[in-house]
Amino acid sequence: MAISLRTSSTTIAIWKAGSPSSRLERKEAEAAFKAPVRGPAIASAPNLKLVAVAATGTDVVDVAACAQREVTVSNIRNYAVNTIPEHTFALILALRRSLLAYRNSVQAGRWQEANQFCYFDFPINDLAGSTLGVIGDGALGRTVADIGRAFGMKDLFSDYKGTKGMGPLIRLSRRSSRSATSSPCTRR
Repeated sequence: MAISLRTSSTTIAIWKAGSPSSRLERKEAEAAFKAPVRGPAIASAPNLKLVAVAATGTDVVDVAACAQREVTVSNIRNYAVNTIPEHTFALILALRRSLLAYRNSVQAGRWQEANQFCYFDFPINDLAGSTLGVIGDGALGRTVADIGRAFGMKDLFSDYKGTKGMGPLIRLSRRSSRSATSSPCTRR
């Protein structure tokens, strides 16, 4: 299902997730929310000039087909620039502090069995002094690294396929205590 917006000179189709992009024939712009925009739909839209993806990636768009037709493909820059890095650290902390293992053991009654106020059945590791490997140095990757530095972590950036200048992935995997991927979802 699509919502169509019309101005005096432009028609924009906004598709919900899972909707076909087959009715682009008269559209000049397409805003996609996870809905695939593939080659046949692009080929059937002679007036199409823009495909805007309401997310961080463009993997739902046939970028090569758009390039052949000189259709601009865009995504949302700096989307969830705080939310995603904060969630990344929620997961890192859960792993470093064995949060789920302790939760399960408390539910099983282990804390009540302990002879003191705490027990150490699972590893509890600090972030300070460890190395955070970050794949991708865009807005999300830089924010993840900023939060890591606030925890006293060292950061190490790595290239992802199709980029250069940050260092090889193998170096990151050998030197990092934890890693976070903040790179585009592409076929590269």
